[in-house]
Amino acid sequence: MSHRSLRIITLLTVAALFTGTAHAETPVKADYALYGSGLHLLDIKSTLGIYDDAYDISMAARTYGMLERFAPWRGTLSSKGQITDSPVPKTYTFDSVWKGDSEITDFIYDNDGNLLKEIVTENGRIKEEKTPDPELAKDTIDMFSTMIVPVLALEKTDSCESIVPAFDGKRSFNLKFTDAKKDNISSSKYSVYEGDAIACDVEVEPLKGKWHDKPRGWMSVQEQAKGKGKLPRMWFAKPEGIDHYIPVRVVIHTNYGAMVMHLTNIDHATTTQ
Repeated sequence: MSHRSLRIITLLTVAALFTGTAHAETPVKADYALYGSGLHLLDIKSTLGIYDDAYDISMAARTYGMLERFAPWRGTLSSKGQITDSPVPKTYTFDSVWKGDSEITDFIYDNDGNLLKEIVTENGRIKEEKTPDPELAKDTIDMFSTMIVPVLALEKTDSCESIVPAFDGKRSFNLKFTDAKKDNISSSKYSVYEGDAIACDVEVEPLKGKWHDKPRGWMSVQEQAKGKGKLPRMWFAKPEGIDHYIPVRVVIHTNYGAMVMHLTNIDHATTTQ
């Protein structure tokens, strides 16, 4: 698995985990594990803080086991901002370390959520600082912040139906969430959650920017899933001791088998009562 593939999976798959607990007074700490073809690939630790008018969410992921030995990678995602009717980001950071080399991408926003600049730092030195193309970045939010929207929708209507415009520095796209079905998840040696859940399909819809004619990266994975008649899917639920929806499972079907994300631990000491 390449550095680029890990980065894409982290941004678009792992990000699906960090939608938080809306309107909680304290953040919730939750752990997840990603499996592919039965192999434990990634460990993820998250801190989820979403409040009445603000959010502060972060996660740390790293390769595990055999993959860690041959592809040592770790990454940290974080976003902060305000909540009006939807997220209004202030800062977004993706910090990635691949075989000892680090790359940090920072998005800086104004008070209205307009993207002011993007800063890329490699191994402690600024590589690039630029003002994004306003035609691409206008009326968008960062990838991490988009994941708050379906949870806010679930809180209001028990439906995750939503379309969120996002920008990743080179291209803009809609992230579309669609109701799938209500389900019941059984506990297993992989997951600590058991009970009712709401399933939501997620799809990236390209808009503007540097999109390749032939699908690459996440778009290739998404097309593989669609070819099997199954879009990437997330299950949201309210585990015991938590008053609001969090993701409890993610499944992505690929040509090489299914990738499954499981909830492995919740720090109940940080949840509201």
